[in-house]
Amino acid sequence: MSDILAEGAPPQAGEVLLTLDNSVAVVLLNLLVGLLDDASTDLPVGLDHPADLGALWSLKSALEQAVGLPLADDYDLLLAQARTQLLARLEAKD
Repeated sequence: MSDILAEGAPPQAGEVLLTLDNSVAVVLLNLLVGLLDDASTDLPVGLDHPADLGALWSLKSALEQAVGLPLADDYDLLLAQARTQLLARLEAKD
């Protein structure tokens, strides 16, 4: 599991503790990187307020710290594995 906050640390006042499966965190991080870091990508309608974008940037930053994959040499392989694991779990729930 990936914690947005440091493992074992209780949330501070005004913070939310979010626990995600590692594969979900990796896929979500990749989605946010593609959405926010690619200047040629238009943001979806409804994400044009600075606070909305700020929230996405904050989530991306927290996921980068928790997952630590964007700089990994085998990032593409790890992303493919995470996608496969996530799809397998989703299909098993049907």
